[in-house]
Amino acid sequence: MPTTNKLTDARCRKAERKDKSYKLFDGRGLHLYISDKGAKRWRIAYRWEGKPQTYTIGPYPEVSLALARTECDKVTRKLALGENPKEPKKTPEPACPKLLEAAEAFWSKRTDVTEAYKMNAINGIKQHLGPKLGNKRLTEITRSDLLDALRDMDAAGLLVYVRAVRTWVSQVFDHHVEIEDCEINPAALINPKRAFRAPKRGNHASISPGEVPAFFERLSLEDELQSVIGCKLLALTWVRTSELRTMRWSELEGPQGAWTMWRIPEGKMKRACEHLVPLSREAVALLEAPRVSRRLQHWRMEP
Repeated sequence: MPTTNKLTDARCRKAERKDKSYKLFDGRGLHLYISDKGAKRWRIAYRWEGKPQTYTIGPYPEVSLALARTECDKVTRKLALGENPKEPKKTPEPACPKLLEAAEAFWSKRTDVTEAYKMNAINGIKQHLGPKLGNKRLTEITRSDLLDALRDMDAAGLLVYVRAVRTWVSQVFDHHVEIEDCEINPAALINPKRAFRAPKRGNHASISPGEVPAFFERLSLEDELQSVIGCKLLALTWVRTSELRTMRWSELEGPQGAWTMWRIPEGKMKRACEHLVPLSREAVALLEAPRVSRRLQHWRMEP
């Protein structure tokens, strides 16, 4: 069995510079290397795949003899396990998902928005970012990559939609930054006010508060057209036009002709929460109008 621990701290300390570099061996390949300029450094000599190798520990006396022997123990154990001491054990990094995979997984699990909103987000990212970035992993996508894809939308005149897609994909990146799949959110580095053209803004048709009485007086002169009844119901219920247009018989609570509440289901609301609309006598009277009743009767027959 080879002799170990041959050196003493005193011998290491007293070792002097010589014309040629030399070594003081402690055993198991551990030695103190003294250069021709007098520098002292701990090294371990070993063989890997039949070839001589040198593992450098550190300078003496900063690294003491005792610490050098402890490090030698670690190297010896690694060699016994078939590991090269110079190559730290690699732990496989978790694979960061690709953009389309990440977007679909993130949006499909959201519970605070409707199914329709989820599909809009997924389809928007898939259609407009998928061709260029869909198969890239999130860590591979740079700000320039994302901006290039979004500017294609801007060039196509999708001036409002490009901002929505940037917001949707930004939320995907935010989630994966939070769970440490990636380090940055490139979408957050894009300022839509500077990166994209400003959409043309126009005022929606509107009337001032002082014009409301005259407007309703004018409506009273019209026949029971659906558009006229719709305007009156909007004023009495303050719902969105889409919610009024998709009203169903089953959403009205109470006996027919004496409804008290309109319960809009969560599937129609952006935040996936049902919305309760109290119905006044005037609103019930409008819902009883022949044109509306016939339409409600048609909806009643739907599954």
